[in-house]
Amino acid sequence: YYLLQMGVYRLARKLHREFHFSLVHHLTFTSYWLPSFLPLLAVPFIWGPVAGAESAPPAFRKSFSPRGRIYEVLRDTARRLSEMNPFVQLTARRAAASFSVTPKTAERLTALGCRNVAVASQVALSLEEMSLLANIPWRCGGPSMCFSIGWLRHWQGFALGIRYFAR
Repeated sequence: YYLLQMGVYRLARKLHREFHFSLVHHLTFTSYWLPSFLPLLAVPFIWGPVAGAESAPPAFRKSFSPRGRIYEVLRDTARRLSEMNPFVQLTARRAAASFSVTPKTAERLTALGCRNVAVASQVALSLEEMSLLANIPWRCGGPSMCFSIGWLRHWQGFALGIRYFAR
């Protein structure tokens, strides 16, 4: 990842000399705890959308496999350690604006030194659209169907959802 970032920075610096960027925008792997070297350019830097501050609630972790529980502990530890990374801190402090996917990540970005943090959904639905979906009434009396998309990983909660709907 760091080699990729160094290569991106070198290319961006070369292109900036030629085209004089007004700003740079780093789209991420949605992990706020991975830095960018683009803030080293002398132009405003936009960061995000980023996510990654969320943890599985302790009650959910009980349903994870031993491997899933270990994964969560390691992820929480890596996230805490990475917030001490000077490059992550530099990325946050130099961001003219940052977009967070969730309020929890926005909180972490602010704690890292981001000045202008906005929450923007990664699913690209407006608040109005989300409200419309929330108001769809549940069907009563008859079979119900649920549709979900995601990786079949412990943190996606599919096993928990299947158990819930089975009851």
